[in-house]
Amino acid sequence: MISDQDFADLKTLVLNHIATGFDEGERSVAESLNQTVRRLRTAEGESEVASLLVNTAPAYAKRMACLLFEGDRAHLTAFRGIASAPEPFLAHESPALLSVIETRDTVVASATPAELSEALFAATVHGAAFTLAEPKAHLVPVIVHGAVLMVIFAAENVRGASLEILCSVAGLRLEVLAMEGAAQAVPDPPPSLVQISGAHASAPKWNELSAADQTLHLCAQRFAQVAVARMRVEQTAAVREGAQRADLYNTLRPEIDAARAEYRARFLTGQSKTMVDYLYLELVRSLANDDDRLLGSGFPGRLT
Repeated sequence: MISDQDFADLKTLVLNHIATGFDEGERSVAESLNQTVRRLRTAEGESEVASLLVNTAPAYAKRMACLLFEGDRAHLTAFRGIASAPEPFLAHESPALLSVIETRDTVVASATPAELSEALFAATVHGAAFTLAEPKAHLVPVIVHGAVLMVIFAAENVRGASLEILCSVAGLRLEVLAMEGAAQAVPDPPPSLVQISGAHASAPKWNELSAADQTLHLCAQRFAQVAVARMRVEQTAAVREGAQRADLYNTLRPEIDAARAEYRARFLTGQSKTMVDYLYLELVRSLANDDDRLLGSGFPGRLT
């Protein structure tokens, strides 16, 4: 559970940042950082967080943008110092962006089409008058529940440490909002539980689950969503090929087997007799377009 102590620890980091002998200009930047941290703590959703990161932090980079993901596509939701947003583009077209998603760490890349993708380069770099002969782009992840939810693009006069602090605070705030939303939704059964059939028809109704089981079910659903979304982003070509061949399992076997093994260990091995194979449901919904035949005849079936 994310607590006030997490934010207090980050605020202490900011204050220490302020007190390390900065000149007046640097002290002003650090004070601005402290104010942005405070505003992020009360943000009410992804769009407000994105706007705060990009628009209230002019001291941390000359040009900034927030990239969000929808399936295998990335799109800009907020930007500053950039002429216009590109159309949504395939995330796998950007090696730098894929590296952020895979490592969940900041990447500093050459600001070139080969590193950023043609679309992102055209929107953020092309035609810009950079002060450096070889401009760099900083891609900083905002991590929520262990997965990269958004990435902040920054270029020119970048203060990387400050941006990383802001993105850490943003991730914590979005985790809090997600937990609050899950808690409010507990009385109502999630759609995937309502639609349980076949081998899971005897699973108890949502309001019959204990509080501990409800929490476990929500965590299992989140794990399944993140695991399958990562396959869609990192293995876009394989997903497309597997669906066309009606053999997603063999096309993505290493990724699916790894996710199944982790799901079994975390949610099925002695955890709860009520657990459902949400990973299977998410594979069918997100990869197979609700047609389980596209998983292929080699798919080993639901986890039990």
